[in-house]
Amino acid sequence: MKYFALFSALVLAGCATRESASPIFSGGNGKSREDAIVIHHGRDDAAVRAAEESWLRYRHSGARIVQRVPQVVAPSSHGSGPAREYEAVTFMTAAGETRTVYFDITEFVR
Repeated sequence: MKYFALFSALVLAGCATRESASPIFSGGNGKSREDAIVIHHGRDDAAVRAAEESWLRYRHSGARIVQRVPQVVAPSSHGSGPAREYEAVTFMTAAGETRTVYFDITEFVR
């Protein structure tokens, strides 16, 4: 019984850790879909949006999101991999410049 309680506690702790995992970013600089910022561990739409906002705050302090546009890119006719899903986030910098950054949200969507 003691081992079952320990096992259950470890399983529950593992589930809690997965649920509370912070998003991780990889990929490029976000200036194009080819160089998109990949978001890992986005549990739901709210977590992905929070991750995008966090990245923007870190990279462009004072930026304000203007628009988000989801984009699905089908595989090429050469069959080089599955479709990818992106979100183009247009924002205004603190200096008043409008820019767009691309996030790859394929992991979240699937």
